[in-house]
Amino acid sequence: MLTASTVDPEYWVQKTQWYTPWLDAKAVAAILGVQETTVRQYAARGAEGFPIPASKDGIRNQWSPDQIYQFILTERPQLRDRIPRLYCPLTPMIPAIFLFAESQSVQRWEGQAQFVDIAVHRWQPSDTRGPIAVAYPPPLGEPAWRYAPKLLAQLPDVEAVAVVTAEIQPFSDRSGFQAALGVAQRGADAAALRLPWQSLHAKDVLEYGWNDLANLLRQDVPWWSLNLRDMSDILNWRPGRPRQPVRPLGVGYNESVLRRLIPYSPAADTATLSNLIDRVNRLIEDPLEDSGLPTGVGEETPGLVQAAEASFQLQEVPADPTPQEMLWLLNRPVSDPTIANAAANVLPAVRTLETASAYVMRVCEPLDPLAREWLNRCIPAAKNDTAALGFSFPRQSVHNDEKIVRYLRHTLPDGSIDDTTWIIETDAKAFYVTVGTRVPASGTLTELAVDTTWGFFKDSTGAVWALPSSGYNRYYNSGYGGTGPKELLATIIALHTDAAGDVASARVDDDERRRPPLWRYITHTDPPLRIGAAHLAGIAK
Repeated sequence: MLTASTVDPEYWVQKTQWYTPWLDAKAVAAILGVQETTVRQYAARGAEGFPIPASKDGIRNQWSPDQIYQFILTERPQLRDRIPRLYCPLTPMIPAIFLFAESQSVQRWEGQAQFVDIAVHRWQPSDTRGPIAVAYPPPLGEPAWRYAPKLLAQLPDVEAVAVVTAEIQPFSDRSGFQAALGVAQRGADAAALRLPWQSLHAKDVLEYGWNDLANLLRQDVPWWSLNLRDMSDILNWRPGRPRQPVRPLGVGYNESVLRRLIPYSPAADTATLSNLIDRVNRLIEDPLEDSGLPTGVGEETPGLVQAAEASFQLQEVPADPTPQEMLWLLNRPVSDPTIANAAANVLPAVRTLETASAYVMRVCEPLDPLAREWLNRCIPAAKNDTAALGFSFPRQSVHNDEKIVRYLRHTLPDGSIDDTTWIIETDAKAFYVTVGTRVPASGTLTELAVDTTWGFFKDSTGAVWALPSSGYNRYYNSGYGGTGPKELLATIIALHTDAAGDVASARVDDDERRRPPLWRYITHTDPPLRIGAAHLAGIAK
């Protein structure tokens, strides 16, 4: 197989942006910092050293970026800062030297003490300019462009930083795609370096293609898919290393996030917990698997080598854990709340979690009578119970200006603990209450009170329950005809038939004319709503 160091230099003509004549006089003038008429005069008079146009489009002259950068190098050396660091002449070159790998901790947001650890490779190209850094950010959930100037500021001895993004760009001849890089370099600002077709990101980051980098290095540059960017694997890479198996990663996820629960949980739970965690990890990792190459790229090419491939603890994707298994997990005590919180943040990827925990209600004064009746059945959680994993959901929902004062449990009509909900009370007299898509009610719904962040209903036995959520992180609304009101109507109809039913699959007729009169009340009444027997009378069972 041809590599970046053995392929003919002509290979890079169609793969990079430097050697095709598509700069007109205006674009050349912008690079040189002169008037467009001056460029026309250079061309007309054959000014010394100025390149002959590589092509003519009618009466319009066109040059390649390579021609203009060569002119700067030979005739205008004071303008060297206007040459992009990723540019190199189309000549045979000695492959770049891989210097070393390192980890850089970069501030994620201005004014916040949150940092991202980014793996960085340093390379020394064989041209006469300084070293460059290639950065591989982990999965972040936001574009990575803005990390290029941050890293450049932290790496004073490199001339440019190329951040490997999750984006792609087409080749200039539209023959395929390549990974997009965000590049920040020293010297001229991005606006002065920008070519007419180039995208500018985060004000001072220019977009380049993977092959622009590979052409400069004349090395097969390692590629890690976003979900395979394991820090230790990237730091251990060296040129020529075989592809390595790597466990998939996600935003806030790696296999250890859940496995760390085990040493902080009762020893008696270890075997069952370990088995469940392996299955949950495999379910979370399944959608993270990809081809191992950039999107739209089907195989390795000169300059692109796949450094890692997905590896799994379980080869086959298991069935979802049962709701009972997820409920068991949420009731396991975890002695370190930080470990518990991290685990709770990745569990929503498991669909059956929502049966037990789909939404965190916030209940505060003025309290509806149904809310007060429900809260009156709450008692302080036992000391060993306050560490239950399920408390991580309300704990992380507490407003920043509030402090937790009590962990509570709701009691069932027979006086036993309701193990399907977790409640936290704060110093603001606010209650944060988890609710799944079903509750252990009986009979049918007889009355209801609901607002945008809380809801309670009474069943036909007289017991009051939290109103179940329609799905993960979803709750209800009223006063208009949108999704929130539709899901509220569907939930009411479902619970009016079976108060213990799972409302995640509840739906209403698409034709509003076939909906009960309650629909008009919901859509014409702002929250909070009070719904009693008169409103429910029109619902057919």
